[in-house]
Amino acid sequence: MGTALLALCFCALSLVLALFVGISPISDKAKVRFMYVGAAMSLMAVPMMSHYIAGLNDIVDELRYQAVLVFIVVVCCYCFVMANMVKYNVMKKKVAVLESINACAIAFAERDLIVIPKVNIAVNAKCCQADLMAYASSAFFKIGKNRKDIARFLCIVFEAYFPGGEGFVYKKMPGAKQ
Repeated sequence: MGTALLALCFCALSLVLALFVGISPISDKAKVRFMYVGAAMSLMAVPMMSHYIAGLNDIVDELRYQAVLVFIVVVCCYCFVMANMVKYNVMKKKVAVLESINACAIAFAERDLIVIPKVNIAVNAKCCQADLMAYASSAFFKIGKNRKDIARFLCIVFEAYFPGGEGFVYKKMPGAKQ
């Protein structure tokens, strides 16, 4: 009975963990990790339950514990599916932001239009103001855009990065001043 109880504890803990992660306001990366831990815990319960079921002599008890085993596998599958859905949604958001930035850059490069992005572009810890100014100005200088237009483009498209306005960007931007 101890083995079955331990397996049920693993299953209950992983189910509570999965439900908690589904409703809690933690980061997506942490949610995915918790879901995988829940699935791993559920999978650890399966061999213990199988071993315990093999030692039973009563068909009613075997069926009862096999139903619990099916429940454990369902919880495991739930955890994997939820983790993959969270990963998919995170990727979908990242792709939407990149597509928006790409569309704005193409409109500026081809037609001198500065389009306000359809999604909010938040500040990313991996990219600072200086890097963004350097990359954008380098690329746009090579195709003949002037400094003032590039500064305006950066201030409109990457508003969160440059709250100081066009004057700030114009002064800090690398490259030859006009």
